[in-house]
This record gives sequence, structure tokens and C-alpha cells, in this order.
Amino acid sequence: MFLTASNVFHYLRDVGQLSSHDIVEENFRVVEIGRRNRNFRILRNSGPSLFVKQIPIVHPETIVSFRREAAVAQIASEAAPESALKKVPPTLRRYDPRVHVLVYDALDPAETLSDLVRKAQCVPTTVARRWGRTLAACHIETARPGSLLRVAAVLSGDPPWVLSMGQKAEMVMPNMNGGRRQVVDVIRSLPELYGGLAELNARWRRICLMHGDMKWDNVLLVGESGEDRELRIIDWELADLGDPLWDVASALCTFVQLWLLNLPLQQMPGDPQWILSQATSQIAAVKPPALEFWNGYCEVARIAIPIDQSELALSGRLVGARLVLLAFELLSADAAAITPHAAAALQMARYFLADPLRACGDLFGITAQSIRAPAGSMMNEGWLS
Repeated sequence: MFLTASNVFHYLRDVGQLSSHDIVEENFRVVEIGRRNRNFRILRNSGPSLFVKQIPIVHPETIVSFRREAAVAQIASEAAPESALKKVPPTLRRYDPRVHVLVYDALDPAETLSDLVRKAQCVPTTVARRWGRTLAACHIETARPGSLLRVAAVLSGDPPWVLSMGQKAEMVMPNMNGGRRQVVDVIRSLPELYGGLAELNARWRRICLMHGDMKWDNVLLVGESGEDRELRIIDWELADLGDPLWDVASALCTFVQLWLLNLPLQQMPGDPQWILSQATSQIAAVKPPALEFWNGYCEVARIAIPIDQSELALSGRLVGARLVLLAFELLSADAAAITPHAAAALQMARYFLADPLRACGDLFGITAQSIRAPAGSMMNEGWLS
């Protein structure tokens, strides 16, 4: 069954999420939301509104992603009331594996962090700190031994695919076009990229549940207005057992994207230092919220996942890997050649992979001296014990 705006009510009535009374009283309105899934918002005049999500194409890869999101939602629904996971993902009402549908309580009113940034030009520092603290709380809860046993079957623990693009690009992306092929050629021509990605892939750690797609579109501020609204994290389709610093690096990468993608590049950029020289004021503007995100994360993570200088360096290298992923994302499937902004992303990736501590200081204001959590090492990988 494929849901549409005209039949989604009948489906929800049949599974007990709406009643015939709702249609008789005209108590609801269906709004179709165009994202990569088939999404519907069911707005009700009385009673809670709903958010319905169905995968658009039944394919093994999309089914696995959907099962992962359902697993996270089910863990959250069964968590203790004081648990961070209870309060972060949307509240699950129903998971229907027969037709690959998730039904959540709608989060209204809400806006994404992307919407807020478009209005404010950057992430407010108070919001950035809460984002870091919220993410860390989710990580430490799922780093506890046995916390993921119920959903272990849907968590592969595989490293992000971009880490193997230097060595196995043809296997990962067999139908590469000209632009993406050129990205692979650049990776293989630069030791910082090829060697850096290969090392991260070989040393990938499986520590806790990571979101896997941490970006502004997937962070919601719920409430009428103001910076003290409830912060929620959505779209857990890429969640997996992995390194929490991948989520941290993905979040930090969004602060680079904010200025990098707005550079007026008409031709291929120069080296990393040339790129930095073109965005001095923009980088200065994103440093405070980036540093607050980092500090907020460390304040909570130190309970179970202490951050020291080596972890900061690893975070920087993972930012570099995330920038390589950005280069691929900036190229459409039919792009004939690499674009200036994709090339700039690769140059900045090179900088982070070659000298992560310096790059974190230059781009985020994060230095070894700014680490507020006590020195230590990540928890071991005994989560299944």
C-alpha cells in the first residue's frame, strides 16, 4: 500500500490512529511534505497532530534504514522518563513493517535549525551549546553495556562509506559520473586524503548509537519562539553502532558549510590558506557557536566518554572526512565535472586531515587548552557484554 494524501486517513483509521468521528467532524487536515520519503502531517483541530512517514521505494537499502529508525524510536519509547533518548527523538505511535510506515506524534510548532540559521545567519550560541549537550546525552546512554542488545540485529557497525572511497570507490559507487569520478581521482592523488581516509576506516570504533546524519535539517526547536525551546533530533535512518565523534564532526562541519558554500567562487580555488583568506569575517562569526557546541558536548560526555587532545585530533580528522562527503553531495548524479565549491570542500578536507588540531583552532576556536572535560579515553567496545 502506497500512502497518498487521499488515502492516508483511511490507513490511519484502519490502524486505530484516527476515528471516523474525525472525518465526520472535519477534525483533521492532511499536508504532504516533500522530502526524500513519503511524508504527511495530519493536523487535528482537537487532539494531537500526527506525522506519517513511508519509504518511497521498497529496496533492501531503504528497508534497512527504515528499520534502524524504527529501532531507535522503539528504544526511546521504552526508555525511562528521565532518559535523554526518551526526550530527543519524536514519540513513536506505530511502526508498521508490512507497508513500511512510521507514525509519530507531530512536533508542533517547530522549526529546523536550518530555518533558524536562514533568519539569524548563524546558530545562536545558547542553542549550539544545548545541541552539543543533547547529542552527548544520547551517546553516553547508548554506550552503556547491553543498552543496544534489543536492536543489535539492525546495527551493522560499518564505517561511513566515504572512508573507503580511496580504496573501494568502484564498489561503493559503481556508476560514478564525470564529476564524482574526478572527486575520487583527487582523493587518490593527495596523500592527505587517501591515507587519512584509509586510516580512519581501519581504526573505526564501535562505541555507542550514533545518529549518522547530524546536520541542521535534522535538529528541531519545538515551541512558539525563543532560544529556550525544546531541542529534538529527527530522521534517525542512518543511525548505527559507531563512533560518537562522527556525529560531533558532522555537526562541526555544518559551521564550515555555512561560509564555504557562500564563497563567490567562479573558478577552481587555491590551497586551504587561500580559501581561509577569502572568508576571514565569516569564519570569525561561526567560531563562537562552534566552540559552544563543542564545550556543551564535552561537559556532558565527560561522564562516560572523556575528550582529550587525541580525541580532539580525531574529531578534526573526521571533519575532514565529512567534508569529502560534502564534495560528493554537492555534485548531482549527472554532473559532468567537479565544481569550484566541491573542490573547495576537498581542499578544506585536506587541511583537517593533515593538521587537525590547527584546523580546529583556526576554524572553530577549539584548542587543546579549551577542552573542559578531564583527559581520558573512550569507553571500550563492550556494549554487547
